[in-house]
Amino acid sequence: MGHHISGVVIPGEIDTHLALQFDAKIVSLRKGFNAIALCGEYVDTWAERLDMRDDVAAMPLFNSRVVRHIATALAGDRPFAFVETDYFGGNGTQWGAAYRGDAELAPLAEGGAGPINAALKAIGVRSFLTDCFTAVGLAEHRDWDDLFEDYFD
Repeated sequence: MGHHISGVVIPGEIDTHLALQFDAKIVSLRKGFNAIALCGEYVDTWAERLDMRDDVAAMPLFNSRVVRHIATALAGDRPFAFVETDYFGGNGTQWGAAYRGDAELAPLAEGGAGPINAALKAIGVRSFLTDCFTAVGLAEHRDWDDLFEDYFD
C-alpha cells in the first residue's frame, strides 16, 4: 500500500476565510494541528493565478515560492512544517522542513525516516510513545487526492 501526501502542517486553527481565498484544503489532525493538503495540479494552478510560475519544483512539491507564500499567509506568525511522503510497499522517501515566516527552523531534508519528525518537532509536536508523524495523525492519511477532484482534468 502506498503513502503519498504533501502538505503544510500548522499548529492551531486556520482562518477559514483566509483559507477560502486560496481554496486551501484543510485536514484536521490530532494534538491541535491542522494541515493544508497539496497536490501538483493545485500548486500549478495557484502558481499561475499568483504569477509565481518561475520555480515550481516536481519533488518535493512544496519546494516552491507559491507554496511558501500560501503557507506564510495561512500560518501568520506561527511556525509551519512542510511534509511530503512518497512510499509504496514500505520503500520510498520523505521530505520535511520547518519555518516561521522566512526563518528556517528545520532545514529541508530528505530521507527514508526522520525528516518529517524533525520538522514536526520544530513546530511543537511532542510525543513520548510514538513518532511525531503518527502522534499528529498523518499516518492515517494515505493520500489526499479526493480533495482535489476539481483540479484534475
